[in-house]
Formats: sequence, C-alpha cells, structure tokens
Amino acid sequence: MKITKINYLFLFVGIVFLASCQTKSQWNVTKFGAVADDKIVSTEAFQKAIDACSKAGGGTVLVPRGTFYGGTIELKSGVTLHFAEGAAYLGTQKQLDYKTDCEIAVEIPSSSTAQIYAVDASNIAVTGKGMVSVRGDAEFFPKTYKNDAGKKKYGIRPMNIRFIRCKNVRLEDVHITNSAAWNVHLVDCDKIKIKGIKIDGHVNVNNDGIDIDSCRDVLIEDCDLKVGDDAICPKGTLDSPTEDLIVRNCRVSSRWGCFKIGTSSRGGFKNIKVTDCYFYDCPGVPIKLLMVDGGVMENVLISDIKMERVSGPIFIRLGARNRDYKTTMEQVHSEDAKSEGEAVNIIKNITIKNIQADLTTTELESNTIFLTGIPNQDIENVVLENIQVSYPGGGKEEHCDIQIPEDIARYPEKRYFGIPPSWALYARHVSGLSITNLKCTLKGQDFRHAVFTEDVKKLHIDGLELSSQSGNADRLKLIDTPEPIINNIKEVVF
Repeated sequence: MKITKINYLFLFVGIVFLASCQTKSQWNVTKFGAVADDKIVSTEAFQKAIDACSKAGGGTVLVPRGTFYGGTIELKSGVTLHFAEGAAYLGTQKQLDYKTDCEIAVEIPSSSTAQIYAVDASNIAVTGKGMVSVRGDAEFFPKTYKNDAGKKKYGIRPMNIRFIRCKNVRLEDVHITNSAAWNVHLVDCDKIKIKGIKIDGHVNVNNDGIDIDSCRDVLIEDCDLKVGDDAICPKGTLDSPTEDLIVRNCRVSSRWGCFKIGTSSRGGFKNIKVTDCYFYDCPGVPIKLLMVDGGVMENVLISDIKMERVSGPIFIRLGARNRDYKTTMEQVHSEDAKSEGEAVNIIKNITIKNIQADLTTTELESNTIFLTGIPNQDIENVVLENIQVSYPGGGKEEHCDIQIPEDIARYPEKRYFGIPPSWALYARHVSGLSITNLKCTLKGQDFRHAVFTEDVKKLHIDGLELSSQSGNADRLKLIDTPEPIINNIKEVVF
C-alpha cells in the first residue's frame, strides 16, 4: 500500500490518541500540586490525584522520585498508588494532619487513623519501590499523656496502612517503616495479596507488622519484616473468621512473635498455612496459636520453618477470656483478670512439622514447647512432626515441682505461666497429641523433667530423642495421661 500524506496524518492522530489514553490512566501527584519539600504539606494534592483517578474509572496515581510529606490520604476504588524508585510519602509528625473520623480500631482505638486509609473500596493497591512512613517516633506520638487535669489519656498514634471492608487488595514491593503503632492493619477484607514488601518498625510501642483481622483469601509471600511487636498477626475481632490465609517464603524478626494467631480471637481462624519461612531474633516465642475469646481455630499447618536466636519455640493456648469486642478496649495484662462472658473456645487439627529451632534466650519462662487448654476444654488433635530444637538449659531441681497456674482469663502470653517443670515439652488439657521424630538437645545443664504431660488423652510418641540431663528428674513425667503409646525413645549422644 502506498503511504500518502493522508495516511501519515491518520497514523499521527492515532499515536497521539493512544498516548493521550495512556496519560489519562496515570495521575502524577505533582500535577495536582504535590511538592517534594519538607516544608510543604502535600496531603491535599495526593488526595486530589486519588479522587480524580477513581472518578475517571481507576488507574495509577504516580508518586515520582522525591520525598513528599503529608498526613492521612484515603485510597479510593480502582486506584493503584504507585511509588517510583526513590519516592517516599512521609508523615509530618503533627497529629493535626491525620484524619480523626476513621472507623475505630476496637483493639487499639488510639491508632484508628493512618497514613494511607481506605474503607469500602475495591481493586486498590499500594505498589513500587518507594517508602511509606508515619515517622511515628514516641516523641511525637506518645501512647499516653496527661491532660491539664493530670488524668492519663491515650494519644493519637497513626498506623502506616489501614484498610476496612475492602476487596481485591494488593501491597507489593513497597517499604513500610516506622509506624506510630501497627504498620499494616486490614479488617474484614477479601482477596488480599501482599508480596515482596519490607516492613521495619521499632520507634514506638505496638509496632506490629501485618495484622489481618477477620479477612478472607489472603496471601503473604516473599516479605521481609523486622518489627518491635508481633510480625504477622491474624486476629478475629468480628464474628467472622480469618480464613484461607497463606504465608510463605518470608523472613521475619520480632520482639514478641513472628507468627501469632489470636491476640483477639472472637471470630476464629480456619485454613491457615505457613510454610518455608525464616524466623530469627525473637526472644518472645516465634510461633503462638491462641484461642481465648470464644471462636474456633481449625486446620492450621505450619511447616518448613528455620528459627535462629529465638525462644519458645511454640506456644499453643486455649483459654476463656471471652471478650466480644463490641466496645473498644486496650489489652489488659493483669493476672487477676476475669472471664468477660460465656463461650466455648475450640482449637483443633493443628499440624506443626519440619521445624529447626536454635533457642538462645536464657529466660526460662519463655522456653519449652508449651501447650495448654483449660479444665474440661481440651486442645484437640495436635501433630508435632520432624522437629529439632536446641535449648540453652538452666533449669533447677526445685523447678520440677512448680504448679503451672490455669489463668484461664489472663492475656495469653507464655511468660505469664512462669517457669515450666520441663525443659523440652509441656502439655496440659490436650486430647490427641501425636509426636513423631522430635529431637530436643541441651547446650547446658538442666535439672527439670524433659517432657511433662498432665490431663493428656491419646498421647502417641514415635521417635523422641533427648539429651542426657542432670539430676534425678524423670525424662517423661506423665500425670493423668492414660494409656500413652510410646515408641523409639533415644538419648542424644554428642
């Protein structure tokens, strides 16, 4: 075909049209007045770009290279907030710049607001190689303060990202750091994909990494988390469960827990899978499975986890605090706590396998694989398989006679139970405990029992290797444990 001047004209118009369409699908925040300057607050400009993008049917709001400052921005349906490499949206460190009419975070009401907030939105994302940070130092966002009358009050502590009742959510690659409280909080959301993000948070208290509350169809993979509080923490403050959650190929460091289910557990947890992860530098027990508020936890698989410089390494607790989370309340840790209602808590069908853990914490309250239900309410059907744990030792003869309190309503933290009478494993109020190929070694002397069970039904052990221990304590101290099946117990020889 011969190309004429008219053909060239049509070709040029077509190229311009396509370029125009591409431009209209991307909204650059600088075109709406955002300026990379620490003396300029760009909240309004970011929000205008987001609103324009959503109103046009969705697309990408681009944050170009540079450091922008602002407070709360609200993500709208159809919008991907994309950070170019070298881009950052940082908090102003002024409480007045944060939205205060957000829906309450019932478990941590002082932190209901956020740097990036969304409610009832669909098809939303935060992506790119940039950074999001409240810059939430306790100096600017204290947990509590005294008002003019001298009364203690809770301050405003914004999270980095908080989404409520959203569908099709993506967080990819972005660096999320130094929230004033939890870093990422997703509530009652569907279809969540969190991939390749990095979270750092140690500048305030309650610096959780990712909190998933009563959400469904969640994938967390290839993430790197280093936080001062619980790192990946499924919750259940609503009546519906967190279910169909997969965590895989993540590197996780935490002061209190690398993977912790159930600080709040009213809604329950179903179909949870955590695999191929590295947990490290966690003195507060890396794996915690807790059910204390009247829900059901079932079908949990944790496998192929390597742990270094940790304590624990496993804590499973069924209790009876029975909080309904209908009103806001900060967590209470007092030892005289009372049950707050009538409910039946259930933990069943838990498998933990292919675990290697090196314990370095010498605090005896934090060590030992520890499982406990409450009287007349057992943990059901737990499988521990192919687990190797090295313990620092340090237990004394007098610790063998310690009676562990029931504390059925107290905040579920392992160290609150005190020093256990056994150094390798402690199990109480369990029905159906299967242990296969468990190897527990000591790096120092320990005068306690190796394994202690009380009120455990259907105990089946096939393959148990234990270090030699000092003193006259029993290797297996089994109390009210009828008809156990025990095979292949060996002493580990160095």
